[in-house]
Amino acid sequence: MHGVGAHEVRHAVLAEVFVHGRTSIDHDRAARVLVADEFSIQSGKKVQRLNRLLRHPEHSFITGNIDRRIVGEPAVLECKTASAYKADDWDGAAPINYIIQLQHYLMLTGAERGYFAVLIGGNDFRHFEMKRDDGLIADIESAAKNFWLKHVVPGVPPEATAGDNEILLDLYR
Repeated sequence: MHGVGAHEVRHAVLAEVFVHGRTSIDHDRAARVLVADEFSIQSGKKVQRLNRLLRHPEHSFITGNIDRRIVGEPAVLECKTASAYKADDWDGAAPINYIIQLQHYLMLTGAERGYFAVLIGGNDFRHFEMKRDDGLIADIESAAKNFWLKHVVPGVPPEATAGDNEILLDLYR
């Protein structure tokens, strides 16, 4: 959090947990339920929670948790919330990082398609369908294997990038 010290962040988290009895994980879970329910209403599709970690059939280190599966279809649902300031990022499609996430889940499930459901600014609900992209899935699998074998297995951290500077500054101010 830019401009906010570690003490303030820790205090806010502790207040949320001990005073209000909730964590951001609780809020995220509640938001996913709301978004999934609205998707069902608007699309007419029945969705179901899958309460288990999914693993790649050949590479057990490639895992994921889907938000919902679509009952009666070879498809998954990814539920998101976004700030109203990010509404433009969702014009007609999802942001690239979420596209990669959904394709990762299609790789793990073998599903033919996925859906995004997003609640933007608390009052703008949108949903999109995305077909499986086997080329992108092959790239995701290759990148995951490469990262695992070059960094995780030997315990070698990846090289820092320019984008890491802001993250490190935010963490250690």
